[in-house]
Amino acid sequence: GLWVFGGRDGARYHSDVWRFDVTTTAWRLVDVAGPAPRRAHTATLLGDAMVVVGGGDGRGALGDVWRLALNNEVKWTKVCDGFSSTNSDRPWRAWGHSAVGLEGRDDVIVIFGGASNSGQVFRATNDVELLQITDEKGVRALVHAAEGQPPPAVYRHSC
Repeated sequence: GLWVFGGRDGARYHSDVWRFDVTTTAWRLVDVAGPAPRRAHTATLLGDAMVVVGGGDGRGALGDVWRLALNNEVKWTKVCDGFSSTNSDRPWRAWGHSAVGLEGRDDVIVIFGGASNSGQVFRATNDVELLQITDEKGVRALVHAAEGQPPPAVYRHSC
């Protein structure tokens, strides 16, 4: 099925979880407590879980990581409050970024771009982060080096 978390309806930010069953074509609100309301985050399927990274909450960009187990007991687990960017000396925080699971792995997410803001300072990025999600250690940013000319700094894009 399709799992949906959070978002903004124009008036307020949401933190609810919905599931659409493609067989019955029915929506169901899932009663599960988890992350704070947010929008413009990513939700990536890794194995039997949906991993939510970052987003925004009206005050600025977020950098936390959450894992929603999609097995018999649907349950949120906070993986970490944040992680250090491998591209700078600042903690990673973004909204409007994109993310995909790394092909052939059920523990690595590749994140691209996004934007962050602190007060009146806005910054879009073209950074690439590789995050290894582990049950024992939370998140580990994998060190990498990119070659070639990257795309421009963007946010609210797709991949």
